[in-house]
Amino acid sequence: MVEFVDLLNISIQLLYYAPYHSKYNPIEGCWGILDQHWNGGGEDC
Repeated sequence: MVEFVDLLNISIQLLYYAPYHSKYNPIEGCWGILDQHWNGGGEDC
């Protein structure tokens, strides 16, 4: 990737995710809401 960017003569900025945690993963939040719904809660995903 570095060689490709150098070839195109453009600059890029790398962004990194925080170390894995379920609160940073949107699908995990959706599963949590579905789990609450299936166990008697009433929120929608």
